[in-house]
Amino acid sequence: MNVSSLTITGPAFSIGGSTLVVANGAIGIGLNSPGAKLEILQDTWASGAQPPALRLNGSSGDPVNYFLDFTSFLPPSGGVGWKINQKNTTLYEGNVLTILNGNVGMGTTTPSKKLEVVGDASFSSNTSTVTFSGWADIGWERMEANCTGSFSCSTYCATGKVVLGGGCYAPNDGTTLLQTTPGSGRGWSCYYTKATSIYVYALCARVK
Repeated sequence: MNVSSLTITGPAFSIGGSTLVVANGAIGIGLNSPGAKLEILQDTWASGAQPPALRLNGSSGDPVNYFLDFTSFLPPSGGVGWKINQKNTTLYEGNVLTILNGNVGMGTTTPSKKLEVVGDASFSSNTSTVTFSGWADIGWERMEANCTGSFSCSTYCATGKVVLGGGCYAPNDGTTLLQTTPGSGRGWSCYYTKATSIYVYALCARVK
């Protein structure tokens, strides 16, 4: 049958039961009563795997067969999460964005904050400004060491962090502080005349 146009009178029609439903100006795929202009019910394949609710396919040019998938999932913590994944027919490129229990994650499928980024974040110019009205968790850490019977004392930041500053404290026992300086690598060092006890600390953070 060759039909150039088709008009259906009435408020609704369906194809294949609930496969495709048009009702009251709304389109439903996989359900009978769409609650929005477009509503898609994610199904489960016979294998038990969860197919994407929506897939955007790249062009037929280069690159070919690249997809952006929108998929719901059931996290172990309960509730329902949503993932946006980038992939092609042979390679999983990775999770682009996850929405879970009101939190948004990039590079993680289990965000525990309103916005959690696992990986590097870049701001494009020297005039970019980031303003926080609450706490900013960039991995601040205070490392401390206590030395006795020596002339130098050092402490170090954990791997992946850099030292932003540091200092020394000595009890009032006649100790003379000679120098306080960033140590080799990611540490802070203090040099002094012999003391019974001295403390050195370093302020560390995940910054570049």
